[in-house]
Amino acid sequence: VANSSLVQQELQDLLAVPEDRITLIPNGVDTQRFAPATASQKESARLQLAQTTGLAIAPEAFVIVAVGSGFSRKGMFLLIEACARLKECVLLICGKDKESAKAQSLIARLGAADRIALTGPLEDVRPLLWAADLFSLPSLYDPSSNAVLEALSCGVPVVVTQDVGMAWEITDAGAGILCERSVASLLQALRKSQDLDRLRKMAYQARVFALRYDQGLIIEQWLNFYQAA
Repeated sequence: VANSSLVQQELQDLLAVPEDRITLIPNGVDTQRFAPATASQKESARLQLAQTTGLAIAPEAFVIVAVGSGFSRKGMFLLIEACARLKECVLLICGKDKESAKAQSLIARLGAADRIALTGPLEDVRPLLWAADLFSLPSLYDPSSNAVLEALSCGVPVVVTQDVGMAWEITDAGAGILCERSVASLLQALRKSQDLDRLRKMAYQARVFALRYDQGLIIEQWLNFYQAA
């Protein structure tokens, strides 16, 4: 069983597994728990995060978020550099990592400590996603990211590399933008996402896309798989 088309292709290309021996069953998401924020939830989430991070997060700010440990593999350093050049944004990175101090040092060196913050691990990431306009994961490799699905389910469009599972499906659905694993490409994708009309359309498609991966539907696929085995 492959949990994304990326893994399915790798099984075929790298291990020579015949296509007819592979079943694609993606990860699922609780679409009721991870739902788009109301206006009041978004405002409250931004106020809460402003208090905990010390950043000034204005109601009209363009907020980008990222979730994950393994900062190098997840592309967090690239994201910090890109957002430091994107003056009109706030970046919040959630996760616990041994390179957190290195990331904090980079933020300070780039003079972006007033717009970029590490939140550390959060028990509940929903307020982070509710505060967001965009989610980004420029990973070196991510077979099937639950964090991406949770963001999409909250109606938050994503910017991802082609090495994130379901990246092509997401971009084909109009729920996000594909970037290469470089500061220049990432910065270009982030700037594209700042177009408000485009952002609204992607946000709508993000939720539509996520509903296809509701955990109830995915459980049904697993039950059918076991029954047919």
